Amino acid sequence: MLGAYAGEPRKMIDECYKQAIKILKECTSDIGFKASALPGGYREVWGRDSMITLLGAISSGDPTLKDAALASINTLKQHQTSLGLIPNNVDVENSEPQYRAYMDGTLWYIIGSYLYYQATQDKIFLGNTAKSLSRALNWLAHQDVDNSGLVSTQEASNWMDLFPIRGKVLYDNALYFGALRAGERMARDLGDEEAAKLFSERAEMVRISIQYIFWIHESQNKFREKLHELTALEGKIKNSRYLEDELIRVMRTCSGLGWRPYLLAFYGFREYGDWFDSLGNMLAILFDAATKEQSDMILDFAGQVGISEPYPIKAVYPPIFPGEKEWRDYFKIGNLNLPHHYHNGGIWPFVGGFYVAALTKAGYIHKAQKALEALAKANHIGKKYEWEFNEWLHGVTGNPMGYEKQAWSAGMYIFAYNCVKNKRVNLL
Repeated sequence: MLGAYAGEPRKMIDECYKQAIKILKECTSDIGFKASALPGGYREVWGRDSMITLLGAISSGDPTLKDAALASINTLKQHQTSLGLIPNNVDVENSEPQYRAYMDGTLWYIIGSYLYYQATQDKIFLGNTAKSLSRALNWLAHQDVDNSGLVSTQEASNWMDLFPIRGKVLYDNALYFGALRAGERMARDLGDEEAAKLFSERAEMVRISIQYIFWIHESQNKFREKLHELTALEGKIKNSRYLEDELIRVMRTCSGLGWRPYLLAFYGFREYGDWFDSLGNMLAILFDAATKEQSDMILDFAGQVGISEPYPIKAVYPPIFPGEKEWRDYFKIGNLNLPHHYHNGGIWPFVGGFYVAALTKAGYIHKAQKALEALAKANHIGKKYEWEFNEWLHGVTGNPMGYEKQAWSAGMYIFAYNCVKNKRVNLL
């Protein structure tokens, strides 16, 4: 299947693909993709997990997986609140929804709906989903609490539900940029040019604000150019002067950083997350919120510090240690978020899939191939099963530590495999 490989590596990579398809089929239910094939390992259809799994399901071309992707979308839509919020998850056994760790389920729902439509060109599906997508985008617009163009998130309210990300979060806003672009394209295909124009303008504001707030690397001249770019939009932003002042203050606050070759994890009230958020940076690359120059710096840094060693890829780098400002006592519950564990520097194979895709998009095909091989090895090792597709692994030892047979670990391997095979990334 992959001509660049030969011998044992190719056998491992191709076998992992077959096993990933098998895992996804084990994760299917009448209402969509369960997060895990095992009863004790997340029996729910999760907003974020099922839509990330959808990336692999759609790229596989398998009709059973495509049907499960559609069932996942419909389940999330059925339990959407009147304000537009998509549930964090829906229990497969009793169809009970819950809405904690709320932010990214809604974002992924929009992106997943677009990717399903993109693959099927099903106008009936798009028409039936349009009102729900509009409510979801409207709910997200109300998370822009200071008219900056970016959504704000409470602490531990997305997939990193035991980690101190908060305020304007890179991961959430990279997704918001992607969701707005998806909304624009679907609105245009529905003939709603007014909505398409609105989503396009909002997406551009997110892109500009991401460049201002999260990228601390540019020369003063380039920064002035960016301020001019923002000022040109003041007719559309009533508080643009306040925003300019605040962004200058951000730069001053972060001046002690000197520069960082990656987008910062979050920006809060006069503070910032000074670590490498792997998924946020990969999504910024994949959705074109990062420039080509920035993408090269981000991926170069990831390679230099061994972000994908022993397997792709650590959730954050470096981990947070006790006594540091961002350390939280709740990290110690069950030893879950100790350094190199879970969100605090643990290895997440599903994030590794996005890393392979980002390398492919940036044109680093050989590196993407090597990372895919390592990702296959990560999905192979296990505590109980020959092909385990574990949730997460220890960031230093590479030993599996999470739940087994995870849908998004399998789904993102399928997606990454097809990115490398086709030498392109089919997203937005």
